[in-house]
Amino acid sequence: MSSRTTSYGEFSMPVTTPAPRQRTAAPPKAPKGTMPLENGRGKPDVTPENAPPLIRHFNSLLQWIIFFSKKILKIDPLIKAVCYLGLSVICSSLWILAEPYQEYSFFQKSSFFNQYFVKLSWGWTFWLLLAFFALCGYVEGGGLVREVARNVTRLLVGTVVWYTVTAVFIGGIERSTGKCSRDDIFTRKECLAGGNTWGHFDISGHAFLLVYCSLLILEEARGFFRWETEDIQDGPDVLAADRRFELVVKPRLLVAIHIITVAIAGLAVLWDWMLLITLVYYHSFIQRFLGVALGVLAWYGTYRLWYPRFYPGLPGDVEEEFVQ
Repeated sequence: MSSRTTSYGEFSMPVTTPAPRQRTAAPPKAPKGTMPLENGRGKPDVTPENAPPLIRHFNSLLQWIIFFSKKILKIDPLIKAVCYLGLSVICSSLWILAEPYQEYSFFQKSSFFNQYFVKLSWGWTFWLLLAFFALCGYVEGGGLVREVARNVTRLLVGTVVWYTVTAVFIGGIERSTGKCSRDDIFTRKECLAGGNTWGHFDISGHAFLLVYCSLLILEEARGFFRWETEDIQDGPDVLAADRRFELVVKPRLLVAIHIITVAIAGLAVLWDWMLLITLVYYHSFIQRFLGVALGVLAWYGTYRLWYPRFYPGLPGDVEEEFVQ
């Protein structure tokens, strides 16, 4: 501020002149259709102070759901694999305690979750992870299609592993060891159709598949968490197309990814619960243990031996070059 003196006859009085106002740059506007930006860094403010109370409470609940979903998916797959092997041994001793509850429909083979989820477990895992792979690969690769293809390749490898183990290995053992209670019948279909008993060594395919799906989900989610917290890139050196992707497209895709993350976390919890029921009530000890061991070996062979060294690589490794 500056001052000057003005005279009015015999009197003089100072007059203060205000300093010119400094113009500051306006904060960046949020992309159309999104929440206001936070701290000018391009991060959506999901709970603005001026939102209605119902919206604030809903957003808080949503954030808690996402928080716990991420906690579930951040479990170390190696620790969980060891726990699965331990459960396959411990659950054998739980049969005496759990036997009175087997009559409840929830624990029966005809239950809703067993018929429409466990028996279709690879289908549920496949399609949810396919959407997860596609969106995460598009975001982590800055919109590059090759990153989407790289993630989907791991899903195709998982499909081959699932079919090979269940149809070829487990199915082959079942066919080679199967025998009807009548000596003149040699096929399972004819044996069961005639009201007879078909005996065979039945490695738990459900135990294998539930373990493999659960560990695969954890591995893929860990790859997403490696880059999810990265700051959105912006600045004078960022091209216009890249800036639009970072500020407009990426935030919207992250919302969809978070929704799928919650669904996948729920699926992982359901797989663990149904695995526990399988280990307690169905198959013999050796059949349960072999099923779990096959699931762990299938996960270890792909995500610990193959992917770290060769194409398509581990989830989240965008810039690494793999030995062909």
